[in-house]
Amino acid sequence: PSSITVLNEMPIGVSGKVLRDQLPEPIYDSSANNDHAAPQTELERFLAAQFASTLEVASIGTEENFFEAGGTSLQAAVLTSRLSAELGVAVPTSLLFDLGNVASIAARLGQLHESVIRERFGEESIVQVESESDSLIAALKPTGSRPPLFMIHPPGGIVVCYRELASQLSPEQPLYAVRSRGLHGDETLPSSLAEMASDYADAIRRCCPDGPYLLGGWSLGGVIAFEVARQLRRTTGLLGGLVLLDSTVPEKSDVGAASAGEEYGIELSLKQLSHLTQDQQLPFLYNHAEKLGVLQEDAPRETVEKVIEDLRRLFSHHLNLCQDHELVELDMDVLLIRPDEVPGKSDERADRGWGRWVNTVDVSHVPGHHHSMIQMPGVAEMAKQIEHWSSQRGAD
Repeated sequence: PSSITVLNEMPIGVSGKVLRDQLPEPIYDSSANNDHAAPQTELERFLAAQFASTLEVASIGTEENFFEAGGTSLQAAVLTSRLSAELGVAVPTSLLFDLGNVASIAARLGQLHESVIRERFGEESIVQVESESDSLIAALKPTGSRPPLFMIHPPGGIVVCYRELASQLSPEQPLYAVRSRGLHGDETLPSSLAEMASDYADAIRRCCPDGPYLLGGWSLGGVIAFEVARQLRRTTGLLGGLVLLDSTVPEKSDVGAASAGEEYGIELSLKQLSHLTQDQQLPFLYNHAEKLGVLQEDAPRETVEKVIEDLRRLFSHHLNLCQDHELVELDMDVLLIRPDEVPGKSDERADRGWGRWVNTVDVSHVPGHHHSMIQMPGVAEMAKQIEHWSSQRGAD
C-alpha cells in the first residue's frame, strides 16, 4: 500500500509510526542466553532491526552488546547516522559506544527525546526513571559483597575505558562508572568543576544511599573524583578512600610541576592544550579517542570525523573545567596507581604532588603507559592492587 514505507524490513505508516500488526515475527532461539532477549516495545523492535541490519545478522537480543556481537567503529558510525536521520534527533556515536545494547539505548532515547519517541513509538516505549541523575551511572559490575567502587569518566565523558577493569575485579567487588552529561545528546553542561561534582555526588547518593563506597578516576577523571569526594565528605562519612589512576594535580594547585601532558605522551602541557581552540585540539583528541578504543587505525575519514565531532565539545569542556579548578584539602586516604612507562619527562615526586592535599598517598605501579595501563596486562594488576588496598584499610 502507498501508506507504507519499509526501512530494513520495518513497516512505517504515513504518520511515522511503526505498524505493529504488519511486523514479521522475530526468530529467537529459546536456548540462547539472556543477552538474546526479545524486544518488548516498538522502539526496541525498531532498534533491534537496525542493529541486526547493520551487523548483517538475522536478529540481535536487547541485552546483546553491539561490539561484542562483532560491530566495528565504522558500523557504529553508520548505525548512529542512520538512526539520527530516521528518528530526526541527534544520536551520537558515543551513545552506542557507552551503552552498547538495544534495551539501554531505547531507555535513554526515551529520556532525551520523550515527545518524539512517544509520538512515533507509543507510551510503552518511555521508560520512567526516578531522576535524571540515574542516567549518569553505568552499572559495569553491579553485584558483589564489597563496598562498590565508583569511577569517574576521563575527558570526553565515555566510561567504556573501565570495562576491562570491571572484568578483572573479583566477583565480590562491584564497579559503577559515572558518565558525563551531554554524552548522549544535547544537555546543559556545568559551568564549573564544583557544579559538575555536585551533580555526580547526587547521582552516587541516589545509586548507593547506604554506603560505604570508594571513588576513583583515570586521568583527569581523578581530578573530578577528588572534588566529588570532597563534596560527599561534607554530607556523608561513608567514603572509604580515593583511587587515582595516573591523575595529575591541576596546574593552578601545583605550579612548577612536571608537565602532565608530557607524561601522557602529549607535547603540550594540559594548560597549553586547554588554551587551544576546539579545532586546534583535534589532533590530540583523535589520539585520545584512538587510545580509548573508540576508533580503529584503519577507520575511514567519515567515521573519524563523526566520532571526533561527537567527542570534541565534551573533551574541551572537561579539560577547561579541570585546568580552571583549584583544589581544597581533603581529609581522605588515596591510592595513586602510576604506569611503568612514561614517554616524556616524568614527575620525580612519587605522589605527583597529591600528598599536599590529602592525608596519605599510597603509590603503586602497573605495566604500560598512561593509556595502555587500563588495558591488559596492566589492568589485571590494577584490579588486584585496588582490592588489596581497600581490604587493608577495612573497606570490606
